[in-house]
Amino acid sequence: MENIHNSHLESDELQNKKVIFVVNKQKIILIYEDKKQINSDCFIKQLHIVLKDNFDLQYVSANDLINGEYNTPPHGVKMLSVLRLRSWRPLLPYLAKISETSELYMYDQDPWEAYHDNGACRGIYELLQSLIRVESFLVTSKWWCDHIANQTEATVKFVRMGAIPQNCDPGKPFTKRKHEIGFQGTVHPHRQKFFDELEKTSGLHTEILERVDFETFLKTVQEVGIYLYDDHASLTVQGEPTSFHGLWGKCLTVAGRGCFVIRNDDLSRAAYNIDEIPTVFPYKDRSEIPKLVEHIRRMPEEERWRRMNKAVEIIKNRQDWQTVVSAINA
Repeated sequence: MENIHNSHLESDELQNKKVIFVVNKQKIILIYEDKKQINSDCFIKQLHIVLKDNFDLQYVSANDLINGEYNTPPHGVKMLSVLRLRSWRPLLPYLAKISETSELYMYDQDPWEAYHDNGACRGIYELLQSLIRVESFLVTSKWWCDHIANQTEATVKFVRMGAIPQNCDPGKPFTKRKHEIGFQGTVHPHRQKFFDELEKTSGLHTEILERVDFETFLKTVQEVGIYLYDDHASLTVQGEPTSFHGLWGKCLTVAGRGCFVIRNDDLSRAAYNIDEIPTVFPYKDRSEIPKLVEHIRRMPEEERWRRMNKAVEIIKNRQDWQTVVSAINA
């Protein structure tokens, strides 16, 4: 709990002197991969800013653990791991040692990698849950959160990704943007196939912008009117095609930059309260995409601008990343 100390000033002194409130933030030990992760991963970078605003952070890298530079946390201290899922298994002995006397929270924004048929980390949740004490797993997909809870006896909490307020800006009006339909990011084979098939069947061309660092992305994506992507049936679980049931952080990031967004629906949409964002249009079937594009095209410019500003304001005020802080403080 935060402690607030103020000066012991008499009432007449209060009228003439500035009262300084000193807030002692709760100490949290942040376990991370390396500086590149903190500075380059667009989601971890935003989460890090929120954590710094709320906690007194002490940093422990993966190499610090491996090299024995950190192995005895203070008794009862809270520790948050943002290690990538693939690092959990090789770092398990070190995590086991530091979790003996601390409250360890494990943040995960790629939970499907532990369960889909070609996943690189299959069984890792069950392994950690059986061998070390984890206070809670913090998972960014409600569907996978529930799935993991059903597969293990672990405590799993859903936390939301989003866009921090300083990254929210409507940018240019729709008609002033260079690309009517576009995508910027990693073009996995399933995404390229989607764009190619969409253009072949509907004539809709998606401009693919080159992958850039996050700060540049925030600027260049504001040249895109409609940000379009699809991740449906990109995975198989026990042989059955399934969606990622997540990745709404990407959607909220670009909607927070004034883009309209057309993307596949999935079973995590409701948990992210996507329906309140007036510039986001999920579809259940790809055949709906041309109609959604046409719907946006036919909107009066004033309506588009109103929706863009409203969406940005909603995302800015929601502060979705704060759910991670709440999960740790609960």
